[in-house]
Amino acid sequence: MLNDSIWFATGQAIGQAEPLPAPCNSQRFDLYIKTDIPYPGFPGKGFVQDSITGCIVDCRASQWLTFFNIPTKKGKYRIAKLDKCGMPFDYHYAWISYAGGLVMPFYPGDKKSGWVRVTDYNPETRLVEGRFKGTFADSTGRVARFELGAFQLVVQQRKNPVNKLLP
Repeated sequence: MLNDSIWFATGQAIGQAEPLPAPCNSQRFDLYIKTDIPYPGFPGKGFVQDSITGCIVDCRASQWLTFFNIPTKKGKYRIAKLDKCGMPFDYHYAWISYAGGLVMPFYPGDKKSGWVRVTDYNPETRLVEGRFKGTFADSTGRVARFELGAFQLVVQQRKNPVNKLLP
C-alpha cells in the first residue's frame, strides 16, 4: 500500500559484493523495487505503456523504492540503522521521469521512519522473503507512506561492486 492505495511493483535483491566494515560485516543485500504506475503529474503522459504492469515485464519505471545493506538473516531492521552502513545516496523513494531522470526524491523522516523484516532466507537457493514499512517525505513536505509491503526474491550476485541506482 502506498498512501492507502494499492501499489505493486517488481523487485531485485542484489547481494553485496564485499563485506562492509564492522558492525555491518554480515552477509547483506540491497533491495531495488520499481513500478510503472504513474504518480501525480507524471511527465510521461502520452508515452506511458498500453497497460500498467508494475514492471513485471520490460517497462519504463516511474517510481523507485530502495533499501540498502539488509542482512540476509531473519530479523527486523530499522531503515535508519541500515543507512549507517553506508548508502550511495540519501533518499529511498523517488519519482522518475519518462527519460529516466530523477524528478523528486523522498527522504526518511526520522529514526523511526521505517523498517525491513527478513522473514526467511535460504542460503542454498538464495531465496529471501520479507516485509517492509516506511514513511518518506520530499522537499515540499509531500509524504509517501508504504504499508504492508512484501517481497520474495532470489538474491543475485552483484556484477559490479559499486552500488548503483539502476542495477
